[in-house]
Amino acid sequence: MRIETFRKPDIVSVIEPIIPLRRAGRNLIGRCPFHEDKNPSFTINPERQTFRCYGCQMHGDVIEFIRQYHGLSFRDALRELRIEPAQRKRKQGLTHIKETLKKVILEIEYRTFLNHYSAMFACFLRTFNRILLSKGIEVDPCELDEEELIQLLPGILKNVKNIVEAEALTTWIHDARQWYRDIQTIHSRNEQARFQLFREVMENAK
Repeated sequence: MRIETFRKPDIVSVIEPIIPLRRAGRNLIGRCPFHEDKNPSFTINPERQTFRCYGCQMHGDVIEFIRQYHGLSFRDALRELRIEPAQRKRKQGLTHIKETLKKVILEIEYRTFLNHYSAMFACFLRTFNRILLSKGIEVDPCELDEEELIQLLPGILKNVKNIVEAEALTTWIHDARQWYRDIQTIHSRNEQARFQLFREVMENAK
């Protein structure tokens, strides 16, 4: 466990109630509680948040002081100081990373969907226009209603190049209005509507 990841309490506020301290320049000094200390050899550096005894050589941070003073394990010292264990912090960090990854993956899937759907519609409309023009019909297929499309279907299907075009045309005619709405949504700047369409398509694909 990395101690640096902990939000530790101020070392002076923890030790001062235990050991009488006095100011000595930038440091605080007192009698060491870990050995029989006739002359004050216990020093606290508030800036570094560390302690050191120049008599018994005991040293460390506030966690190490509480651990040695009360004879506690590292985890128990954390509990004594009311410090959140590092494992929980790491778990929270991992959860955050997972959530971030989910968002990134979702964003990639969403952008891929927009590109794919836009390309699919563009290709389909080009095919449909080519077939309509070959029949002498100059009209935007999106402007035709369902009944008009059904009437044109038998003649149009004679001009398709392959089964993929045939399936695309019949699918279009079956759901013409919905497809047209999808085209409008995809090419709109309404990000919320486009994302909702993405979710619906992804749900239907499951």
